[in-house]
Amino acid sequence: MVAHIYLLEAHTLSACWKMARFDGKVALVTGSSNGIGRATAILFAKDGAKVTITGRDIAALTETKTECMKAGAKEDDILMIAGDITNEEVRNELVDKTIAKFGKLNILVSNHGGGQFEFNEDGSWNMKVFDPILDQNTKSTLALCLKAHTHLKESKGDIVLVGSIASMMAAGEMLFYALSKAAISHLTTMLGYRFAKDDIRVNCVNPGIISTTFMQKLGVLPETSKKMEQFFASNSVPMGRAGAPKDIAEPIAFLADRNASGYITGQSIVADGGATLQHSMATYTFAEVMKQVGN
Repeated sequence: MVAHIYLLEAHTLSACWKMARFDGKVALVTGSSNGIGRATAILFAKDGAKVTITGRDIAALTETKTECMKAGAKEDDILMIAGDITNEEVRNELVDKTIAKFGKLNILVSNHGGGQFEFNEDGSWNMKVFDPILDQNTKSTLALCLKAHTHLKESKGDIVLVGSIASMMAAGEMLFYALSKAAISHLTTMLGYRFAKDDIRVNCVNPGIISTTFMQKLGVLPETSKKMEQFFASNSVPMGRAGAPKDIAEPIAFLADRNASGYITGQSIVADGGATLQHSMATYTFAEVMKQVGN
């Protein structure tokens, strides 16, 4: 009886002292003022990591920090840096201040990005917005990875990029955005190969339709944005719903966790509720199509 109690107590103590999966790790998460980046920062904080969060909106970043602390992080475990990631000085500040405060960098999650309306009034492509989109989504990502390389080599660290299923198919009116995200997928392949010799893993998550403020940042009203999200989810997603930011944060954490994915590198994982599984004609049933065409 005594032995049984002792074993039970020992098991309980062992469970209490079990390390969280990112204990002792330092993560830098870009685009973490809301949406996927915020959910990722909160998840890392919950699982024991010290986290650098960044974005352009100081008020939103402060909310992210508060949520990280609610998840279990100490205030001193969260470094908040506001700025435009396309600015080289900001990228340098992110890495340098992370090292200065925490002493190392184990995980880089490059989640920042966005789009712009790509058409002129006459319906032609507005080439003037191509470079800004490429700078925001692609060039800044590569530059940040290169800036962080030395520190990730020292820690045998991990990089997770965030792309989009827009990179995998024709994306309607989002040519430049799709091109920039397709470049992220290939960047994952290239850096996965180049950085493997340094024991740095590089992987990517390609989200589908996720409930974020993406469309609102393009000027779409929140109510209209929600209706658009519901329309696309019901017509294009076999699982019948839009994803939540946490639905992307979890695979990001999986790819950043060497115990779970240590032999995976250079890969892009799709998290889209099945949207890319179907042929575009499968959006509607044949009966619906026949009715539409009058047969």
